[in-house]
Amino acid sequence: MSRFLRPAVLALTISTVGVLSAIPVACQATGLSAASSVSKTFANMGTSIGDVRDSLEKIASNLDEMSSAEERGVSGDIQKLFSSYSTLESRLAKSAKRLDDAAKACRRDTTSYLDLRRKQNASMTDAAVKQLDLKQIDELVTSEGQTGDAYAAVKARLEPLLSSAASLETYLANNLNAAGVKAGASLFRKTADQIRDTLPALAACENEYRELAESMVPPKDRPTNASGS
Repeated sequence: MSRFLRPAVLALTISTVGVLSAIPVACQATGLSAASSVSKTFANMGTSIGDVRDSLEKIASNLDEMSSAEERGVSGDIQKLFSSYSTLESRLAKSAKRLDDAAKACRRDTTSYLDLRRKQNASMTDAAVKQLDLKQIDELVTSEGQTGDAYAAVKARLEPLLSSAASLETYLANNLNAAGVKAGASLFRKTADQIRDTLPALAACENEYRELAESMVPPKDRPTNASGS
């Protein structure tokens, strides 16, 4: 079960007196619109992490092939492998930039959304509803904070891999010959292994952002995202 709890738009029935106490329609519309907006921001973050993960996975496979090209007797494929690697590294760099932008949007939109929720909470006059709403806000703060911490840990592991991928592209461009590839084989394998060690953490973080996005809105409003290229 997901740890994320949906911040509800409250409509309470006081059954003892048969009175319906609800948030005004205008406030409901504002709250749902704001929740939908930040939900899309979280979903985009998940998609951006997925794009980086996909690019890294393909780079690891390419490095595996590059490192074993000579022993497999396919050294003639080196040029083709490098061309593919260069394309993948460029795609990775662009995906990483989109991820950085998505992370900034998460911080910005989360701050704005929580400010709105707290402002609306402060205007509530029913103490029980006010306390219940405040509890939902606190749960969202906790969930978003945990997800943000997970991303910070992933980012710390991701940055060296981005640096390695870019440096290897330059190395290969300058040493695309039998001797250069043979000399770099062990480093290619090491980098590929480091990438694969990081992929599960990336996938977990991606799923956390998708779950957080889904927790923000009713099922019919849950965002769908196609992976970027």
